[in-house]
Amino acid sequence: HLLNLKVSFQRNELEHYRSSFNFALFRQSAKLIHYCYYWQMLLDAGRKDEVIAGLHAYNFAPTNAREAELFVIVARDLNQNDLALAFLQQYADQFPYDAALWLGYADLLTEMQQWNQLREAALSIRYNLHNTASLRGLSFFMEARAALAEHRPHSVAASLQQCTWIDYDQPSVAYAVGKGVADMGFPTEALSLLKPLAEVEYYQNATEYWARIVDLALTSSLGGMLLEATENLYRIDGSNVVYRNNLAAALLSERQNPEKALRLTLEIIQEYEEIQGALKTPYHLAWLEIAFERRDMEAARRHAREIQEDVLMPGDKVWLERVLYELDQDRS
Repeated sequence: HLLNLKVSFQRNELEHYRSSFNFALFRQSAKLIHYCYYWQMLLDAGRKDEVIAGLHAYNFAPTNAREAELFVIVARDLNQNDLALAFLQQYADQFPYDAALWLGYADLLTEMQQWNQLREAALSIRYNLHNTASLRGLSFFMEARAALAEHRPHSVAASLQQCTWIDYDQPSVAYAVGKGVADMGFPTEALSLLKPLAEVEYYQNATEYWARIVDLALTSSLGGMLLEATENLYRIDGSNVVYRNNLAAALLSERQNPEKALRLTLEIIQEYEEIQGALKTPYHLAWLEIAFERRDMEAARRHAREIQEDVLMPGDKVWLERVLYELDQDRS
């Protein structure tokens, strides 16, 4: 019957699963993971009330961290946050080594704005002998997040410093912490956490990772990181119009390879004739740079008139101001 449970869940056969599940209940061999799979199938069938009732009636301990994670996921999906919190308060300490469980715990406490409990959970991680470097980094992040909500900037800075000094042994935790630090409004610290992940194969080919690096590099004005991130997004999916445009803009912003930036922008304009403004600005910016380097001032002025300054990157605005000044001086 345990094999039937697995097969029925994979096939999404609710009635067959229920039959085997009831037998497992009768034999007292059903585990929390079997309950969670049953609840998920009930949810898929639109039977939300039955799942909520089952969650509240359940009163056995999880046998492993994955079961605890699944219980919390189902409870949170149904907005039963108080139930999820009570469950974690009772059982999380039994799995001090499991990063996914503690990440979920931290996320839940943050969503519920339980800052004292978030700080207590952080200390619970660090005081446990079974913690890892990644979990210690997570605990410092949790303290920083609580301090930010409580308007204690010195504590925020101290905890973030500890957080960024950690040599994370679990890339997924480093990524989650980096995202959290970015959401707190600290792009430079977030980049220091996320940059090492570029050496991890999974993140080398993850568009979500490089897109986040682009956002952080723009916020912190770190052009080198911006160019690397846009180049990797283009490498992963060169057909994506946004990735092509971002690479063209980054090349121009870094004053590198205007010919390639021009080619990319021309391709976009030719493929999407309806696109105006923001995408045509890199085209004219590239031609402006080429014309200016050739000292073709009339062509440079012609392209400069077509540029929308409000869509330029900060570095481009400074460069354009200098070029416009020199063009004006050339007239006189």
